[in-house]
Amino acid sequence: QLTQFSRSYTRAAAHPPPLDLSGRQAAMPSPNDPPAALPLTLDLEDFKGDFSFDALFGSLVDELLPEFHGDDAAGVPPPPPPLLGAAPPVFPAVDELLGLFKHSCKELVDLRRQIDKRLQNLKKEVATQDAKHRKTLGELEKGVDGLFDSFARLDSRISSVGQTAAKIGDHLQSAESQRETASQTIDLIKYLMEFNSTPGDLMELSPLFSDDSRVAEAASIAQKLRSFAEEDVGRHGVTSAVGSANASRGLEVAVANLQEYCNELENRLLSRFDTASQRRELSTMAECAKILSQFNRGTSAMQHYVATRPMFIDVEIMNTDIQVVLGDDGPQADSSSIAEGLSILYKEIAGYCEKRGNYNNGCLSFSE
Repeated sequence: QLTQFSRSYTRAAAHPPPLDLSGRQAAMPSPNDPPAALPLTLDLEDFKGDFSFDALFGSLVDELLPEFHGDDAAGVPPPPPPLLGAAPPVFPAVDELLGLFKHSCKELVDLRRQIDKRLQNLKKEVATQDAKHRKTLGELEKGVDGLFDSFARLDSRISSVGQTAAKIGDHLQSAESQRETASQTIDLIKYLMEFNSTPGDLMELSPLFSDDSRVAEAASIAQKLRSFAEEDVGRHGVTSAVGSANASRGLEVAVANLQEYCNELENRLLSRFDTASQRRELSTMAECAKILSQFNRGTSAMQHYVATRPMFIDVEIMNTDIQVVLGDDGPQADSSSIAEGLSILYKEIAGYCEKRGNYNNGCLSFSE
Protein backbone atom coordinates (compact mmCIF):
# COMPACT_ATOMS: atom_id res chain seq x y z
CA GLN A 1 0.00 0.00 0.00
CA LEU A 2 2.84 2.45 0.84
CA THR A 3 4.51 1.61 -2.47
CA GLN A 4 1.37 2.50 -4.39
CA PHE A 5 1.11 5.73 -2.43
CA SER A 6 4.74 6.51 -3.35
CA ARG A 7 4.08 5.91 -7.04
CA SER A 8 1.11 8.26 -6.96
CA TYR A 9 3.23 10.79 -5.12
CA THR A 10 5.97 10.59 -7.82
CA ARG A 11 3.49 11.12 -10.64
CA ALA A 12 2.03 14.17 -8.86
CA ALA A 13 5.48 15.70 -8.28
CA ALA A 14 6.17 15.81 -12.03
CA HIS A 15 3.57 18.58 -12.49
CA PRO A 16 3.90 22.26 -11.39
CA PRO A 17 1.69 23.73 -8.67
CA PRO A 18 -1.61 25.35 -9.67
CA LEU A 19 -1.95 29.16 -10.19
CA ASP A 20 -4.73 31.46 -9.10
CA LEU A 21 -6.47 34.02 -11.35
CA SER A 22 -3.59 36.49 -11.00
CA GLY A 23 -1.10 33.93 -12.21
CA ARG A 24 0.44 33.43 -8.81
CA GLN A 25 0.80 30.14 -6.97
CA ALA A 26 -2.37 29.22 -5.16
CA ALA A 27 -2.30 29.08 -1.39
CA MET A 28 -2.38 25.38 -0.31
CA PRO A 29 -1.58 23.45 2.82
CA SER A 30 2.11 22.81 3.14
CA PRO A 31 3.29 19.21 3.52
CA ASN A 32 5.30 20.43 6.48
CA ASP A 33 2.22 21.76 8.24
CA PRO A 34 1.65 20.25 11.72
CA PRO A 35 -0.70 17.23 11.88
CA ALA A 36 -3.40 19.31 13.55
CA ALA A 37 -3.63 21.49 10.43
CA LEU A 38 -4.45 18.47 8.20
CA PRO A 39 -7.64 16.40 8.38
CA LEU A 40 -7.57 12.79 9.60
CA THR A 41 -8.00 10.78 6.41
CA LEU A 42 -7.24 7.15 7.46
CA ASP A 43 -8.62 4.84 10.11
CA LEU A 44 -8.05 1.21 11.10
CA GLU A 45 -11.60 0.37 10.05
CA ASP A 46 -10.61 1.16 6.44
CA PHE A 47 -8.33 -1.89 6.36
CA LYS A 48 -10.78 -4.43 7.81
CA GLY A 49 -12.87 -6.85 5.80
CA ASP A 50 -12.53 -6.88 2.02
CA PHE A 51 -9.87 -4.19 1.59
CA SER A 52 -9.57 -2.43 -1.80
CA PHE A 53 -6.71 -0.02 -2.44
CA ASP A 54 -8.52 1.56 -5.39
CA ALA A 55 -11.51 2.38 -3.23
CA LEU A 56 -9.28 3.82 -0.48
CA PHE A 57 -7.27 5.91 -2.91
CA GLY A 58 -10.43 7.19 -4.56
CA SER A 59 -11.88 8.22 -1.19
CA LEU A 60 -8.68 10.20 -0.47
CA VAL A 61 -8.52 12.17 -3.74
CA ASP A 62 -12.24 12.56 -4.46
CA GLU A 63 -12.42 16.12 -3.12
CA LEU A 64 -9.20 17.23 -4.86
CA LEU A 65 -9.88 15.51 -8.18
CA PRO A 66 -13.63 15.70 -8.79
CA GLU A 67 -13.10 14.88 -12.46
CA PHE A 68 -12.47 11.26 -11.42
CA HIS A 69 -16.06 10.95 -10.18
CA GLY A 70 -17.19 9.79 -13.62
CA ASP A 71 -20.70 10.94 -14.34
CA ASP A 72 -20.62 13.43 -11.46
CA ALA A 73 -17.76 15.33 -13.19
CA ALA A 74 -20.24 16.74 -15.76
CA GLY A 75 -21.68 19.12 -13.16
CA VAL A 76 -18.28 20.60 -12.24
CA PRO A 77 -17.59 23.97 -13.99
CA PRO A 78 -14.46 24.08 -16.15
CA PRO A 79 -11.41 25.86 -14.70
CA PRO A 80 -11.06 29.55 -15.62
CA PRO A 81 -8.87 30.32 -18.60
CA PRO A 82 -5.33 31.34 -17.75
CA LEU A 83 -4.21 34.92 -17.97
CA LEU A 84 -2.77 36.20 -21.14
CA GLY A 85 0.86 35.31 -21.41
CA ALA A 86 0.76 32.76 -18.52
CA ALA A 87 1.51 29.07 -19.08
CA PRO A 88 -1.47 26.84 -18.32
CA PRO A 89 -0.99 24.59 -15.24
CA VAL A 90 -0.55 20.92 -16.14
CA PHE A 91 -1.65 19.46 -12.75
CA PRO A 92 -3.20 22.21 -10.60
CA ALA A 93 -3.85 19.99 -7.47
CA VAL A 94 -0.33 18.64 -7.12
CA ASP A 95 0.49 20.53 -3.91
CA GLU A 96 -2.75 19.44 -2.25
CA LEU A 97 -2.06 15.85 -3.26
CA LEU A 98 1.53 16.03 -2.03
CA GLY A 99 0.41 17.29 1.34
CA LEU A 100 -2.37 14.72 1.44
CA PHE A 101 -0.07 11.83 0.56
CA LYS A 102 2.59 12.86 3.05
CA HIS A 103 -0.01 13.22 5.72
CA SER A 104 -1.47 9.82 4.73
CA CYS A 105 1.99 8.24 4.93
CA LYS A 106 2.43 9.65 8.40
CA GLU A 107 -0.99 8.34 9.38
CA LEU A 108 -0.09 4.91 7.98
CA VAL A 109 3.09 4.89 10.05
CA ASP A 110 1.09 5.86 13.13
CA LEU A 111 -1.46 3.15 12.36
CA ARG A 112 1.31 0.61 11.95
CA ARG A 113 2.72 1.61 15.33
CA GLN A 114 -0.71 1.28 16.87
CA ILE A 115 -1.10 -2.15 15.33
CA ASP A 116 2.38 -3.18 16.46
CA LYS A 117 1.54 -2.02 19.97
CA ARG A 118 -1.72 -3.94 19.89
CA LEU A 119 0.12 -7.01 18.62
CA GLN A 120 2.63 -6.76 21.44
CA ASN A 121 -0.18 -6.41 23.97
CA LEU A 122 -2.00 -9.35 22.40
CA LYS A 123 1.17 -11.46 22.47
CA LYS A 124 1.66 -10.66 26.14
CA GLU A 125 -1.97 -11.43 26.88
CA VAL A 126 -1.80 -14.67 24.89
CA ALA A 127 1.39 -15.66 26.72
CA THR A 128 -0.27 -14.92 30.06
CA GLN A 129 -3.41 -16.84 29.14
CA ASP A 130 -1.32 -19.71 27.76
CA ALA A 131 0.61 -19.91 31.03
CA LYS A 132 -2.65 -19.90 32.98
CA HIS A 133 -4.06 -22.51 30.61
CA ARG A 134 -1.02 -24.76 31.02
CA LYS A 135 -1.19 -24.37 34.77
CA THR A 136 -4.89 -25.22 34.72
CA LEU A 137 -4.22 -28.25 32.51
CA GLY A 138 -1.56 -29.45 34.91
CA GLU A 139 -3.95 -29.11 37.82
CA LEU A 140 -6.66 -30.89 35.84
CA GLU A 141 -4.29 -33.73 35.00
CA LYS A 142 -3.45 -34.12 38.67
CA GLY A 143 -7.16 -34.05 39.46
CA VAL A 144 -7.89 -36.67 36.79
CA ASP A 145 -5.13 -38.89 38.15
CA GLY A 146 -6.67 -38.50 41.59
CA LEU A 147 -10.08 -39.40 40.19
CA PHE A 148 -8.68 -42.51 38.53
CA ASP A 149 -7.12 -43.54 41.83
CA SER A 150 -10.42 -42.91 43.59
CA PHE A 151 -12.30 -44.92 40.98
CA ALA A 152 -9.81 -47.76 41.33
CA ARG A 153 -10.30 -47.79 45.10
CA LEU A 154 -14.06 -47.56 44.65
CA ASP A 155 -14.03 -50.43 42.15
CA SER A 156 -11.98 -52.53 44.55
CA ARG A 157 -14.38 -51.67 47.35
CA ILE A 158 -17.40 -52.52 45.20
CA SER A 159 -15.81 -55.83 44.26
CA SER A 160 -15.15 -56.60 47.91
CA VAL A 161 -18.70 -55.64 48.87
CA GLY A 162 -20.04 -57.73 45.99
CA GLN A 163 -18.12 -60.77 47.17
CA THR A 164 -19.35 -60.22 50.70
CA ALA A 165 -22.91 -59.83 49.42
CA ALA A 166 -22.56 -63.06 47.44
CA LYS A 167 -21.38 -64.89 50.56
CA ILE A 168 -24.24 -63.40 52.55
CA GLY A 169 -26.63 -64.46 49.79
CA ASP A 170 -25.27 -68.02 49.93
CA HIS A 171 -25.69 -68.06 53.70
CA LEU A 172 -29.22 -66.68 53.37
CA GLN A 173 -30.07 -69.25 50.72
CA SER A 174 -28.68 -72.01 52.92
CA ALA A 175 -30.58 -70.63 55.90
CA GLU A 176 -33.76 -70.40 53.82
CA SER A 177 -33.28 -73.98 52.69
CA GLN A 178 -32.77 -75.07 56.28
CA ARG A 179 -35.79 -73.05 57.36
CA GLU A 180 -37.92 -74.63 54.64
CA THR A 181 -36.66 -78.09 55.58
CA ALA A 182 -37.41 -77.40 59.23
CA SER A 183 -40.88 -76.15 58.32
CA GLN A 184 -41.54 -79.27 56.26
CA THR A 185 -40.23 -81.41 59.11
CA ILE A 186 -42.58 -79.67 61.54
CA ASP A 187 -45.50 -80.32 59.21
CA LEU A 188 -44.47 -83.96 58.82
CA ILE A 189 -44.24 -84.39 62.59
CA LYS A 190 -47.67 -82.79 62.97
CA TYR A 191 -49.15 -85.13 60.36
CA LEU A 192 -47.39 -88.10 61.95
CA MET A 193 -48.94 -87.22 65.30
CA GLU A 194 -52.36 -87.12 63.62
CA PHE A 195 -51.84 -90.63 62.23
CA ASN A 196 -50.46 -91.76 65.60
CA SER A 197 -53.87 -91.47 67.22
CA THR A 198 -56.38 -94.27 67.84
CA PRO A 199 -55.96 -97.21 65.42
CA GLY A 200 -58.41 -97.03 62.54
CA ASP A 201 -59.47 -93.47 63.37
CA LEU A 202 -58.88 -91.32 60.26
CA MET A 203 -61.57 -88.76 60.93
CA GLU A 204 -59.35 -86.22 62.70
CA LEU A 205 -56.82 -85.79 59.89
CA SER A 206 -55.92 -82.44 58.37
CA PRO A 207 -57.98 -81.20 55.39
CA LEU A 208 -54.98 -81.96 53.18
CA PHE A 209 -55.72 -85.69 53.30
CA SER A 210 -59.37 -85.28 52.31
CA ASP A 211 -59.03 -82.56 49.66
CA ASP A 212 -59.43 -84.05 46.16
CA SER A 213 -57.56 -81.12 44.61
CA ARG A 214 -54.44 -81.96 46.67
CA VAL A 215 -54.36 -85.71 46.20
CA ALA A 216 -50.84 -85.71 44.76
CA GLU A 217 -49.45 -83.76 47.72
CA ALA A 218 -51.30 -85.97 50.20
CA ALA A 219 -49.97 -89.14 48.55
CA SER A 220 -46.39 -87.86 48.63
CA ILE A 221 -46.60 -86.88 52.31
CA ALA A 222 -48.28 -90.17 53.25
CA GLN A 223 -45.51 -92.17 51.56
CA LYS A 224 -42.81 -90.16 53.35
CA LEU A 225 -44.53 -90.66 56.72
CA ARG A 226 -45.00 -94.38 56.15
CA SER A 227 -41.36 -94.87 55.12
CA PHE A 228 -40.14 -92.99 58.19
CA ALA A 229 -42.47 -94.83 60.56
CA GLU A 230 -41.63 -98.27 59.13
CA GLU A 231 -37.90 -97.50 59.31
CA ASP A 232 -38.23 -96.39 62.94
CA VAL A 233 -40.23 -99.47 63.88
CA GLY A 234 -37.67 -101.73 62.21
CA ARG A 235 -34.79 -99.97 63.98
CA HIS A 236 -36.45 -100.29 67.41
CA GLY A 237 -37.59 -103.89 67.06
CA VAL A 238 -36.74 -106.70 69.38
CA THR A 239 -33.69 -105.11 71.05
CA SER A 240 -35.43 -101.84 71.98
CA ALA A 241 -35.52 -100.58 75.54
CA VAL A 242 -38.70 -99.95 77.47
CA GLY A 243 -39.00 -96.31 76.50
CA SER A 244 -38.10 -97.00 72.90
CA ALA A 245 -40.54 -99.88 72.84
CA ASN A 246 -43.31 -97.52 73.89
CA ALA A 247 -42.29 -95.13 71.14
CA SER A 248 -42.21 -97.99 68.65
CA ARG A 249 -45.68 -99.11 69.67
CA GLY A 250 -46.83 -95.57 69.08
CA LEU A 251 -45.26 -95.50 65.61
CA GLU A 252 -46.78 -98.91 64.88
CA VAL A 253 -50.16 -97.26 65.31
CA ALA A 254 -49.08 -94.57 62.85
CA VAL A 255 -47.83 -97.22 60.41
CA ALA A 256 -51.15 -99.04 60.53
CA ASN A 257 -53.17 -95.88 60.03
CA LEU A 258 -50.87 -94.73 57.20
CA GLN A 259 -51.18 -98.11 55.48
CA GLU A 260 -54.94 -97.94 55.75
CA TYR A 261 -54.99 -94.39 54.37
CA CYS A 262 -52.65 -95.27 51.49
CA ASN A 263 -54.80 -98.29 50.56
CA GLU A 264 -57.92 -96.14 50.61
CA LEU A 265 -56.24 -93.42 48.54
CA GLU A 266 -54.88 -95.97 46.06
CA ASN A 267 -58.30 -97.57 45.58
CA ARG A 268 -59.85 -94.16 45.12
CA LEU A 269 -57.28 -93.26 42.46
CA LEU A 270 -57.74 -96.59 40.67
CA SER A 271 -61.49 -96.01 40.57
CA ARG A 272 -60.97 -92.52 39.19
CA PHE A 273 -58.52 -93.92 36.60
CA ASP A 274 -61.08 -96.52 35.44
CA THR A 275 -63.76 -93.86 35.09
CA ALA A 276 -61.43 -91.61 33.11
CA SER A 277 -60.38 -94.54 30.91
CA GLN A 278 -63.99 -95.31 30.03
CA ARG A 279 -64.58 -91.64 29.20
CA ARG A 280 -61.20 -91.37 27.42
CA GLU A 281 -60.21 -88.37 29.55
CA LEU A 282 -56.49 -88.41 28.88
CA SER A 283 -55.54 -85.64 31.31
CA THR A 284 -57.28 -87.33 34.26
CA MET A 285 -55.79 -90.71 33.35
CA ALA A 286 -52.29 -89.23 33.20
CA GLU A 287 -52.73 -87.43 36.51
CA CYS A 288 -53.95 -90.57 38.28
CA ALA A 289 -51.18 -92.70 36.76
CA LYS A 290 -48.55 -90.23 37.90
CA ILE A 291 -49.86 -90.27 41.48
CA LEU A 292 -50.27 -94.07 41.51
CA SER A 293 -46.61 -94.43 40.52
CA GLN A 294 -45.77 -93.43 44.13
CA PHE A 295 -47.45 -96.58 45.45
CA ASN A 296 -45.15 -99.59 44.94
CA ARG A 297 -43.77 -97.89 41.82
CA GLY A 298 -47.17 -98.18 40.18
CA THR A 299 -47.29 -102.01 40.26
CA SER A 300 -50.89 -102.14 41.45
CA ALA A 301 -51.91 -99.59 38.83
CA MET A 302 -50.33 -101.62 36.03
CA GLN A 303 -51.84 -104.89 37.29
CA HIS A 304 -55.23 -103.31 37.58
CA TYR A 305 -54.98 -101.78 34.12
CA VAL A 306 -53.92 -105.07 32.50
CA ALA A 307 -56.59 -107.04 34.36
CA THR A 308 -59.32 -104.73 33.13
CA ARG A 309 -58.46 -105.14 29.43
CA PRO A 310 -61.21 -106.86 27.40
CA MET A 311 -58.85 -109.54 26.12
CA PHE A 312 -58.58 -110.92 29.66
CA ILE A 313 -62.17 -110.55 30.91
CA ASP A 314 -64.40 -110.76 27.81
CA VAL A 315 -65.58 -114.38 27.33
CA GLU A 316 -66.27 -113.93 23.64
CA ILE A 317 -62.79 -112.58 22.98
CA MET A 318 -61.27 -115.44 24.98
CA ASN A 319 -63.29 -118.02 22.99
CA THR A 320 -62.17 -116.35 19.77
CA ASP A 321 -58.54 -116.63 20.89
CA ILE A 322 -59.04 -120.35 21.66
CA GLN A 323 -60.57 -120.83 18.24
CA VAL A 324 -57.55 -119.11 16.66
CA VAL A 325 -55.12 -121.41 18.51
CA LEU A 326 -56.92 -124.79 18.24
CA GLY A 327 -58.78 -124.26 15.01
CA ASP A 328 -61.80 -126.38 14.03
CA ASP A 329 -60.26 -129.59 15.41
CA GLY A 330 -60.45 -128.36 18.98
CA PRO A 331 -58.43 -130.33 21.54
CA GLN A 332 -57.57 -132.92 18.87
CA ALA A 333 -55.57 -130.36 16.82
CA ASP A 334 -52.02 -131.35 15.99
CA SER A 335 -48.98 -129.49 17.27
CA SER A 336 -48.22 -127.71 13.98
CA SER A 337 -51.72 -126.22 13.82
CA ILE A 338 -51.50 -125.15 17.46
CA ALA A 339 -48.09 -123.52 16.86
CA GLU A 340 -49.45 -121.65 13.85
CA GLY A 341 -52.48 -120.48 15.85
CA LEU A 342 -50.31 -119.37 18.76
CA SER A 343 -48.12 -117.39 16.35
CA ILE A 344 -51.18 -115.58 15.02
CA LEU A 345 -52.47 -114.95 18.57
CA TYR A 346 -49.12 -113.62 19.78
CA LYS A 347 -48.95 -111.23 16.82
CA GLU A 348 -52.41 -109.94 17.69
CA ILE A 349 -51.40 -109.54 21.35
CA ALA A 350 -48.19 -107.73 20.36
CA GLY A 351 -50.12 -105.38 18.08
CA TYR A 352 -52.65 -104.71 20.81
CA CYS A 353 -49.88 -104.03 23.37
CA GLU A 354 -48.14 -101.67 20.96
CA LYS A 355 -51.40 -99.85 20.35
CA ARG A 356 -52.12 -99.52 24.07
CA GLY A 357 -48.50 -98.46 24.73
CA ASN A 358 -48.79 -95.62 22.22
CA TYR A 359 -52.08 -94.67 23.81
CA ASN A 360 -50.56 -94.58 27.30
CA ASN A 361 -47.59 -92.55 26.06
CA GLY A 362 -50.07 -90.12 24.56
CA CYS A 363 -51.72 -89.81 27.96
CA LEU A 364 -48.43 -88.98 29.66
CA SER A 365 -47.40 -86.54 26.90
CA PHE A 366 -50.75 -84.81 27.15
CA SER A 367 -50.27 -84.42 30.91
CA GLU A 368 -46.79 -82.96 30.53
